[in-house]
Amino acid sequence: MSEKGEPPKNDLNKALKKKQDAEVFATSTLATFNRAAISMDTCKHEALGDTCTHIGKCSQPVCSDQTMYNDTKVEALCGMCALAGENGVAGGGLGCFAVDAMVDVQDKGRVEVAQVAVGDRIRAASSDGSLVFSRVVFTHEHVNAMETVKLSVGGDVMELTEAHQMPVFTEECGASYCAAAKLVKAQQVKVGDRLYVSNEGLSCVATVTAIAKGQAQVKYIVTEAGNLVVNGVVASVFSTLAKHMETLPFLVLDSLFQGIFVWAPVKAALYSVLESPALRGAEGLIDMFMSFKAPAAPQHRAVIGLTHARTSQ
Repeated sequence: MSEKGEPPKNDLNKALKKKQDAEVFATSTLATFNRAAISMDTCKHEALGDTCTHIGKCSQPVCSDQTMYNDTKVEALCGMCALAGENGVAGGGLGCFAVDAMVDVQDKGRVEVAQVAVGDRIRAASSDGSLVFSRVVFTHEHVNAMETVKLSVGGDVMELTEAHQMPVFTEECGASYCAAAKLVKAQQVKVGDRLYVSNEGLSCVATVTAIAKGQAQVKYIVTEAGNLVVNGVVASVFSTLAKHMETLPFLVLDSLFQGIFVWAPVKAALYSVLESPALRGAEGLIDMFMSFKAPAAPQHRAVIGLTHARTSQ
């Protein structure tokens, strides 16, 4: 204290600074956040805006496990987008095809995957290797872009998500596709591997000549045949190692209530589930569990019978 009983000048300055800091905090974003108690989703949106969405649309992957940057700001941004669940580089989610890929639809001709709808009959391969039209049971177009693999084969390029199951050449099947074809993740396919492609009403073998990474808006499609021909290449509809068990619920519900997946309440409910980060985590666990177990996925007799009954030339 001073001789006149007043506090020292330094103490006054500290007290004044503390008061000013308190006033600044009272009007700060953090204080406003605490008072308003806004949701975390709203907070993420206000912090990131549509930046993550734009990143996910880049022709070359920006935020990827395969890409490292010297710029810490870019790495930090990718981290924030990943935490926000908006980065469009998710390896999880249901395995899907790029929306601009091409497929053959009965009575419509060649159309983009984006235009495929429930009830369409889409080009697929039968168990004996011949090409048929198989009914589409379910579709879902994801909101955010996903990491993809681009497989160059048979003079065309098929783009699909990394975990999608691809039938590869199998001795038991020989020169044309069959139901016993071995399935591997798209990201495990290598240059020189042989895949099944369409050729004048039949399936045959062609060699993968190039592989590239990408990002794309993607769409999940389930057919009765369990496969479809995309950009001339035969692909399964399976997104995890659970294989037939993954699509069984869709097929069973469709057999009981055909057209159920175009009902608005059902579509809304499934949309929430299929866009949930929890689903991506669950699928990752399924893949991990099945990779340890590693059995051949059993074919469900009821579904096989249904597939043969409803698949037509």
